[in-house]
Amino acid sequence: MIRIAEFFQPDQESLIRLVKQCGVTDVVGAMDWSEGLEVPKERLPWSLDKLAAQKKRYEKTGFYLAALENRPPMEKVKLGIEGRDQEIEQVIELIRNMGKLEIPVWCYEWMPIFNWIRTTINLPSRGGALVTQFRLEDVTDPYENEYG
Repeated sequence: MIRIAEFFQPDQESLIRLVKQCGVTDVVGAMDWSEGLEVPKERLPWSLDKLAAQKKRYEKTGFYLAALENRPPMEKVKLGIEGRDQEIEQVIELIRNMGKLEIPVWCYEWMPIFNWIRTTINLPSRGGALVTQFRLEDVTDPYENEYG
């Protein structure tokens, strides 16, 4: 059976009303980052209690939390540098907690430094739909960061 999902935060009321009208039943959700990362381990966004509370917020909107779109920090893992083992442990904790809460899908990404980067965000495509695009030749001012 095909299930239709949309990405949104549990407090986006106008979007929630719209997607319900379109027949959407599932949500691709996000962890609650409102407290940041400088908190005790049991209050990190991927901890069991925080993830369970976020799942309940989505369920209160009438949607099934079918997937999580974001992740714990993974830059050191993706770059293969010191500190990666601790980040891997955080990802393992996320996956275990998702299993306990029966959240079946994790949408990870493997792009270092930026979650995603595009040089065009409104390229017309099939049927007139707008899509994103990345073209290295369009990058005129490469971003420098703490990793190089």
